[in-house]
Amino acid sequence: MGAISNQHMALTFGTGALIAAFGAGVLSWEKTIAPAIFIAIVPLSWWILTMWIGEVVRMLRAVEFCGDQEQLINESITRLDPSQPQALRWESWRRDEEAPWRTSTWTYKSVALLLLLTNLAAGAGGTVTAVRNGWTNLVVALVWMLTLACGAYFARWVRKIYRRWTENAEVGIPALPG
Repeated sequence: MGAISNQHMALTFGTGALIAAFGAGVLSWEKTIAPAIFIAIVPLSWWILTMWIGEVVRMLRAVEFCGDQEQLINESITRLDPSQPQALRWESWRRDEEAPWRTSTWTYKSVALLLLLTNLAAGAGGTVTAVRNGWTNLVVALVWMLTLACGAYFARWVRKIYRRWTENAEVGIPALPG
């Protein structure tokens, strides 16, 4: 429950921070600081995503643990008296392949998509304000290349975590296509 609460808190305060940063960028649109504000939004969004992922992973470890405990207890009862029904069913009920609606899975992808769009908007705002403030094309290109290189590494890390929890654990996260 704490991990779920912290996920909501990370997204709530993170979204507030991103809105405040975008607001500062828009308010300083004509000033020389605007490109730096927009560029700073990108690592801020990565930090927010990292905080959120940490809490998601903490929650998934608890889900995995509860599922294992359910199985252990049910097997112990069945060994003593095979006629007894399962004492615990929450995790097996939730994981039932014929009832996928029992687990909300769209939130994982929607958070990543929202932060990706935030990065694109911040990059666009940073580029426009940088050009308006006289930054050379070389500097703008270098900032974009650095951002894309770091972003690719970060995206690889996020995908690795996502794959770990879709392929190795029965926790209800949908697998990535391909």
